[in-house]
Order: sequence, then structure tokens, then C-alpha cells
Amino acid sequence: MISVVIPSYNCGEYLSRSVRSVLRQDFCDLEVVVVDDGSNDNTPEICADLSASDERVHVFRIENSGLSYARNYGLRKSSGEYIFFLDADDAITPECLGALYDAMINTASDIACCATKRVRLDKLRDWSGNDVSEKRFNGRWKTDCLSGEEYLERMLYRTGYPNNQPTKLFKRGVLGKSPFRLKIYYEDLEALPRILLRAKRVVTVHAPFYQYSMRSGSITHTMTPKRADVLKVTGNLVQRMSNYNMRLGKASVDRFLSANFNIYGLITARDKSRDKVGDSEKYEEIEAYTAETIRRLVKRPLFNRKSRLEMRLTSLFILLFGLGGFRFLAKLRYR
Repeated sequence: MISVVIPSYNCGEYLSRSVRSVLRQDFCDLEVVVVDDGSNDNTPEICADLSASDERVHVFRIENSGLSYARNYGLRKSSGEYIFFLDADDAITPECLGALYDAMINTASDIACCATKRVRLDKLRDWSGNDVSEKRFNGRWKTDCLSGEEYLERMLYRTGYPNNQPTKLFKRGVLGKSPFRLKIYYEDLEALPRILLRAKRVVTVHAPFYQYSMRSGSITHTMTPKRADVLKVTGNLVQRMSNYNMRLGKASVDRFLSANFNIYGLITARDKSRDKVGDSEKYEEIEAYTAETIRRLVKRPLFNRKSRLEMRLTSLFILLFGLGGFRFLAKLRYR
């Protein structure tokens, strides 16, 4: 059985679409575990309707505790040998779970991944998945396999398809009991390296089965002090991966520097007139930290052949024109 865990906080407008995308799967041996994380919108009513309409839908309501706790809670309440995490405002194509399950079994993998497709929410409501269904290669989906360590290395370098989102089918055993750490953003980036290093093999199906919704209010589209959590998460990764082996240590340094580039650019390009009370000092501290980190590590990508071209060019640009030049580019990019 596959258990699909869907945490939901105030996503009543989209939850039904998400759950029904699971219920219409070609793969039938499944359950849907919806965790209402203390929503104060119409989520409880939507959940009641969904559970009444299909016995495979199981609903649990908890006090608001955050995404990580809700995912861990749903994992504990689930029954399947295989676990898939789906956000309440996203959706999956009808082939998704069946294709991932088949790929996992055929390759004796512990994790099966798919590509994601970013969709505006107004488009997602009308999306049918037919555009994905037609993209087969000789009647089959294109797949390839990596070891867990190889997948993690590519994920840290941000090269190609690997991503740090939990848009994957997991064997329960590689997850552990509570894989997601509490009270942090970027919980996926924190958790997935540990999970991947437990996996002997990871198979990727090259099809965009997962439809990721783009919302203007999400952390990926706005700058807040909490977004700087990525610096702590990637900084901790440097320590963890460097202790694991040199190969992943170098990859984690590259990911840490990439995070510093991004946060430094976002902070320096922000509209300061919109800063909330007390945030300006936090931004100044974060800006100083990222500037020091960039100066310390900026030469690394130039001597690392696995770094992305974008990382190398950014490093070279900063070495030639300084952080002042980088701030100018950031304002052009982020505004």
C-alpha cells in the first residue's frame, strides 16, 4: 500500500483538488492521510466531505504545530509500506504513483522521484494532466538510477533534475520515525540528505507528475528574516557532509555558498520601506554574515569542476567587480 500524507493549514480552497488528484490514480492500493494542522478556514468541512466520499481518506486534526510536525504526525498515522508526501495546494497526475511504484520495484530502489512542473494556482484548478500523459518514450517513461550518495551530490550542486523537495515515493524504512525537524523553514533541505544516505538506490522517472503551485505569499516568493534559515540549514550541512566524506563536503560548501549568494542578493535588493518593525536590524546582521561568507568562499567554485556554470560566473563577477557590482545585479534580478 502507498500512503499519501497531505498536511493542510488553511488550504481549504485547494485541498479538495489535491486529494482528488490522488484518488483518481491508476494505482489503487492507496490511502490518503490528511492532517489538518489547526486550520481556521473551511478545511474541517472540506475534510469531512472528502472522508465521507471515499473510505481511503483518513483525516486527523491537530493543534497548529507547523509543516514538519504535521508531516511526521501523518507518517505515524499512515499504514503503507510506501510513503508519498503531497502539499495541500499541489496535485499529481493520474500516472504518478503507479509509475513511481513500478520504477521502484523494477530497479530495487528505496526512493523513486519524478520531475515537478510549476503551475499558477489559477491554472492548476483547470489542469487535467493530459499534457504529461502524452510525453512517453516508446510507450515507457524514461528512467535512470543513482546511488543515494550520487543523488545527494547532484542535489547539493543543483545540477540537472535532483531537487530537495519531498516529491518522491519512499520506502518507509528510509524515512525513520520523524524525518522532519521542527520549527525551521527549509525542512526538506535539512531532512533529505539524511534520508538519501540511507538509500542504496534512487530511481528517477523523467516526467513532471508533480504539479507544484506558485502562490505569491509563499516563502519562496517573499523575503523575510525566516528565509535566512537556509543559511543555518546549509551551514549545518557543511559540517555533516564534511564529516561523511570529502566528496559530499565539497558539494555542501557549494550549496552553502549558493544560499549566501541568494540571500545576500534578496536582502540588498529588497524595498527597505516595507521592512517590518525590528526587521531592519536582523537584515543588517544577515547581510554582514553573508558578505563575510561570500568573501571567504567566493574562489571555491572556480577550482571545483562540478560547480554549475552560474556559480563560477557569479564568483568571477564578484572577484572582478566586488560585492558592489553584485548588489547592482541583484537589484536588476530581484526587482
